[in-house]
Amino acid sequence: MSHRDFARPGTNINTVEGNKAGGRAAKLTRQREEDQKAYEEKRAQIEADAARGLGHIDDKFDKTILNTVLSGGGLQTAAEYKAAQSQPVVHAAPPVAPPAKTKAPDARAAKRAKTRQIAQLSFGDAYGNEEEEEAQAPRPTSLKCPDVDTAFLPDAARDAKKAERRTAAAAEWRAAQERAKQAPLEVVYSYWDGAGHRRTLTIERGATIAAFLERARDQLSAEFPDLKRVAVANLMYVKEDLIVPSHFSFHDLIVARARGKSGPMFDFSAREDVRLVGDVRVESDASHPGKVCLRGWHERNMHIFPASRWEQYEPGVDYGARNHDALKAADL
Repeated sequence: MSHRDFARPGTNINTVEGNKAGGRAAKLTRQREEDQKAYEEKRAQIEADAARGLGHIDDKFDKTILNTVLSGGGLQTAAEYKAAQSQPVVHAAPPVAPPAKTKAPDARAAKRAKTRQIAQLSFGDAYGNEEEEEAQAPRPTSLKCPDVDTAFLPDAARDAKKAERRTAAAAEWRAAQERAKQAPLEVVYSYWDGAGHRRTLTIERGATIAAFLERARDQLSAEFPDLKRVAVANLMYVKEDLIVPSHFSFHDLIVARARGKSGPMFDFSAREDVRLVGDVRVESDASHPGKVCLRGWHERNMHIFPASRWEQYEPGVDYGARNHDALKAADL
């Protein structure tokens, strides 16, 4: 027998192992087909049962006949049934709810109301007037005890009053300062070109040094024609051996009670220069006239007295104490 005799019809497997595998595959295929057929039959049965149960009993009867029977009319003839179908259907109105019953008054509530009424009774006009006054009196805004010092506790009303008083005081101070700035001030000064030329000029107290120098230039230009062509920036104002910047005002010096090296800077009513007869290093309460000079003259003569003592004014510096310390060091 050749190996061709072992071949299975319809297959190309010519071995014993191939024959076994082919038989198992054919068995599984048949089982799969049977399972698929059973599944299809079960599915069709379920769909049929579902379709059979969709209808209701009411769908099998005419609604007009059913309503007629249920309404008490009983069975009808064919003519009566046709006449009933030709008439329009009248829908019944929705039922009206019965009116709600009012709740009977509670005996306890009535008793409480009577008790409150008795408690509100007055026993005389005097008591009634007192109650009316108490009712009309405003309630206290603070819940703090009035007999205890509570100043250390925060209080919004108290802080608001303090802020109002502070604002009013600030406004009053500013108004007073504006009035003071508008007051006239008589300034005694000396045009210094190596010698003093005493002049007096009246100007507002709030005027700046630059405005004062412009007025002084106009006043001096009649006697010194060269000053007509001089700008205000080329002029200097020296008070108590200190060069005052042009942006300061006389009001600033008066309010600050500024003092220079040898006297007060806030007094502008000087009569004579006492430094010519006394010690220039010692500060005194006498006021010396301020000097107006050219910056060019100061640069050329800054090594000669009195320009050698001049320096720039800085607010807050105690020039008197510094001069006193320098004098003690010189004496030692």
